[in-house]
Amino acid sequence: MTKSQIHKNTLLNFFNTEIKDKHPKDLVKKKIIKVGYLDKDIFENSKGLYSRDIYISTKTLMHIYEKRMSVLEKALLPAAYTLLCYPERIYVNKDGNSRRGNILFSRLHKSYQIIAVMEKVNFKQKPIYQVVTIFLGNENYVRGLKCLWNGRTATPSSQYK
Repeated sequence: MTKSQIHKNTLLNFFNTEIKDKHPKDLVKKKIIKVGYLDKDIFENSKGLYSRDIYISTKTLMHIYEKRMSVLEKALLPAAYTLLCYPERIYVNKDGNSRRGNILFSRLHKSYQIIAVMEKVNFKQKPIYQVVTIFLGNENYVRGLKCLWNGRTATPSSQYK
C-alpha cells in the first residue's frame, strides 16, 4: 500500500469511526488528523503558501456531514484526498468578517468542481493548513479571485504579486 493510499484510507476510516451515523446534534470528540501533504512541486511553485501539511478535524467533518450529507460519501470524501494534496488550482479566498479560511483549493472531479476552504493555523507549534469546509462549486464561485497556482499551466498565476 502506498503512502497516498494510507492517507486516503485514514481519512475514510476517520470519517467512518468518528462521524458516520451520528446525529447532527451529537457531540463528537475533538480530534485532528493529517490528511497528507500538498504536492511538493505545487508548494514550491506557488507564492503565498506556508505549509505542505494538510489536516482535518472532527468538527470540520461533522460540519460537512450536517450540511452536505447526501454528497459527502458519494462525491466529496472519495475526491477529498486528491483535491487536498493535488489541487488543480489554488486561490486566495474573498475577504470578509464572517469568512474563515484564506486559501481555496479547487479540482474538477467527474463533471463537477470541488472546492476546499483552507485555513492556516498553528498545530504543535508549526504552521499547517486545516480544512474549514469542502463543497461542490462552480467557476462562478472562484471568478475574480487571485490565483496562486494553476495546474493547467503548472505555474503560479501572474495575478498574484
